Amino acid sequence: WTSVDVVAADNTVTVANMAALPFDEEIFDIAIMSRSLWAKNHIAPINEALRVLKNCGLLVICESYNRWLNPATGENQLVSALKAAGIEIVHESPKTDTSPWQYIVARKPITV
Repeated sequence: WTSVDVVAADNTVTVANMAALPFDEEIFDIAIMSRSLWAKNHIAPINEALRVLKNCGLLVICESYNRWLNPATGENQLVSALKAAGIEIVHESPKTDTSPWQYIVARKPITV
């Protein structure tokens, strides 16, 4: 288990920028991003998570649903961005009236 944040709550947390993780490529089986995509450049942390994930590794994301919802089209722009990057969506939680959060499980594609 490795915890990363921009500010360490204690010595068990690695301090790092989510867009520049201090880890080698393809070392993690699972990456969990919980409320990590608030920056304008949300693609950089996603790409960095993919960099450190092993082939077919899972990326689990918890984000505000409304932040990513296009009200005009109903499109979930986070899911669209993941799919456009070639990431397979394994599970996508539906929007509900009882929770502001969406949960997405995605799989890193096999890289050559």
